[in-house]
Amino acid sequence: MPLIVTDLTRGQAIAQASTEDDAIRFENAWYLAPEQVDMAALEVTERTYICPYKGVVHWIDLHGADGRVYHEVAWTVPEPQPGFQRLQGRIAFYQLHAPGVQVSGSLDG
Repeated sequence: MPLIVTDLTRGQAIAQASTEDDAIRFENAWYLAPEQVDMAALEVTERTYICPYKGVVHWIDLHGADGRVYHEVAWTVPEPQPGFQRLQGRIAFYQLHAPGVQVSGSLDG
């Protein structure tokens, strides 16, 4: 079963991955290749936090079909620290659920 990220406000998939090239599991999150993610309802924000080892992380909000903005449903690391380059530019989602989105499935056979 592929890994699927669903926009719960629309009831449709906004991301899907079926191989380890498409998605990396790291620290209770899935980091998806950008081409696997439909960014139409997602917005990379100016809000950041500094991870002590990954570097500057930019939060991503979901603009829901219900008119609400769901903050920090995902994030990206545009310029990771040395040793974390494999995460560069990927779109990360919490492993199971964040308000407005849900991750289901797995890359495990």
